[in-house]
Amino acid sequence: MRRTPAPAIHARQERFSDQLALTDCELMRLRISVRLDRELSELERARLARHLDRCGACAQFARGLAGLTEVLRSGCLPSTPGHRVGLAL
Repeated sequence: MRRTPAPAIHARQERFSDQLALTDCELMRLRISVRLDRELSELERARLARHLDRCGACAQFARGLAGLTEVLRSGCLPSTPGHRVGLAL
């Protein structure tokens, strides 16, 4: 049985993990969702706030998601004449 040298294994693992790595904005958008569920640690809230101060696209995403979450949690969906909102199961 032929064994793969350890450095080759580590190099392969690093290439694989690089392919799965999230961008900073993707990670922050996941954290925005977690923050809305009040499950983000104080440290992560601070990191997210710092990112939102610098990134207009993520700040806009956060505002939009907060608004959508508020509507969904209130149970009052806006009605559109002639259009029914239903659940897809």
